[in-house]
Amino acid sequence: MSIFKAIITNDYECPGDTAQASYELIAIPEAPQILGDSIICVNEDLSPLIAKTDIRTDSIVWSQEGIRLYEGDTLIMGELQGGEIYELEVLAYNRYCQGPPTVKEVEVRKIPTPAILGDSTICVPRLQTPYSVDTVETLNYHFSWKVTGKQITYVPTGSADNSPIVYIDWKNPRHRHPNSNPDRPLWL
Repeated sequence: MSIFKAIITNDYECPGDTAQASYELIAIPEAPQILGDSIICVNEDLSPLIAKTDIRTDSIVWSQEGIRLYEGDTLIMGELQGGEIYELEVLAYNRYCQGPPTVKEVEVRKIPTPAILGDSTICVPRLQTPYSVDTVETLNYHFSWKVTGKQITYVPTGSADNSPIVYIDWKNPRHRHPNSNPDRPLWL
């Protein structure tokens, strides 16, 4: 803490009283750097977001859309809505002095939960039977198909590992022996 003085005189050089006040210089903190993942999946174990500054600060405050979420350098996000982008703001304070904000967007991706569309009962032989995934959001999704005992015969994109639709040739059904396992599928 420092002190400064002011001596007041008038036009006739008559000395007045001496005023004295104290002052303190407080450094404005720098904008924090935010460490952590920018893209996470719903229900994923969330890694923490960490706000880091090169100089010591008195407090770090996390907020979203103006609502204060947490005070501290480490934020662990709770349950998050899939398909949302959360814009988080972090401010560092030294007493009353607020530093510039840092903003980080965290995208929470939905977990794909597709259902397979297509015939479940097939009269054989049947060629080029289409099957597809009912998800609307196919962008940025990776598809992997496997049919036990059969080959995927045609895929519009050329690869069964990257197509929401495949075609299967169904040929020879297996017949069950009376002593066979009833849980084993008849059609494969």
